[in-house]
Amino acid sequence: MKNISRESSVFALPHEELDPRIHIFRRIFVAPDKAGELQVDAYVLRTERFLIFCDTLLCPSDVALMVEHVTRTPDETPGIHERHKRQWLVINSHSDWDHVWGNAYFTQRSERSEQSESSEQPEQSEHPLPPIIGHTLNAQRQSNTYNRTFLCDYKNRYPLFEDVQHVPPTLSFEQQMLIDGGDLTLELLHAPGHSADHIAVWLPQLRTLLAFDAVEWPFPSIEDAQSVSALRETLQRFLSLDPRFVLCSHGTAEGVEGIRILKQNYLYIRRLEEDCQALLAEQELTKEMIKQEDCADLIGFAYDEASAGMPTGDDAYYRHVHQENVRNVLRYLLSEDEDEDDESGEQE
Repeated sequence: MKNISRESSVFALPHEELDPRIHIFRRIFVAPDKAGELQVDAYVLRTERFLIFCDTLLCPSDVALMVEHVTRTPDETPGIHERHKRQWLVINSHSDWDHVWGNAYFTQRSERSEQSESSEQPEQSEHPLPPIIGHTLNAQRQSNTYNRTFLCDYKNRYPLFEDVQHVPPTLSFEQQMLIDGGDLTLELLHAPGHSADHIAVWLPQLRTLLAFDAVEWPFPSIEDAQSVSALRETLQRFLSLDPRFVLCSHGTAEGVEGIRILKQNYLYIRRLEEDCQALLAEQELTKEMIKQEDCADLIGFAYDEASAGMPTGDDAYYRHVHQENVRNVLRYLLSEDEDEDDESGEQE
C-alpha cells in the first residue's frame, strides 16, 4: 500500500495490527501566524456495502486526497469501478471545525455531477450527495454565530480554507444508530463530554472503537462544567466495551496505544474530581480564585504531571486545556453543592 506523500500535509498512516478495512488519514496544519501544530486523524471504513468516511478533516481538498487513496486499484491507478462498488456514507463525529470542514467536498462533487453532461466522467455522474450522519445537535452547532465567524476569519487568513462551507448532517440520531455494512456492523453511540454532539463508532466484530476527541493524548478537553460527569460516563462506557483497539483523533495513539490512553484519560478525570473535592473540603473558593491563570496550582496537579512529561506538539494548547478542565470540575462540584443546599432548604 503506497502512502499519500507527507508533503501534502494529508497522508495515510500505515498500520499492521488493525484490520485492513480500516484506513487512517492524518492532517498536519501549521498556521504561519501561530505557534504549535494541529494534528488530526480521520478514517475510511471499507465494508461490503459501504465506503464510510468518518470525519472529513479541514477542507474539501483533504477529502479529495482520501478519496484518491482509497479508490486506487492495486496498480496505483485511479479505480473508477471501485468508486461505484459501494455506496458512500459520511459520519461526523462532532461539529468541531477540524472534523467537518471537509464536508463540502461531497456537495461540490454532487454539484459538478449535476452540471456534467459528459458520459466520459462516470465517477462524477453516478455519485449523488452521500448521506452525512451526525448527532441531532451537530447542525445547530455548526451554524452558530461563533462557528460562522470562525470560518469567515480562517477564510480571510488562510487560502487553504477558501472552498470550505458549513455542510450539516442530513441524517441524525440522539442516542444510538446501527449501520449494517454486510461484513461489519457500525454502532454509532452518543458520547458527550468533549462536546454535547460528540459520537463514537464501535465496530463489534473487530472490537475496535473510534473514540475521536473523547479520548486524547495527553488528556481530553471537557466542554464545560455541565459536561464533567458526561465525559466520565462516556469513558466508563468505552472501558465497558473492552475494546481491543482504540483510535483517537489527536495525538499519536494507534491501536493498543489507544487503550492505554483511554485508561489514562479516565484516571485523569477521576484524579481531577478527587483533588478538587479535597480542595473544596478544606477551603471555600471564590469565583476569582477559580478564574486565576494557574488554577491547577490550587489542587497541586501541575500540567507537567498531568501530561506525564510527554511532548504533545502543542504544549501551549494543552496547558490551557488542563487549566480549563480544572476550572470546569471545580464549577461542576460547586454547582452540585448548591443543588444539595437548595434541596435541603426545600425539605426544611
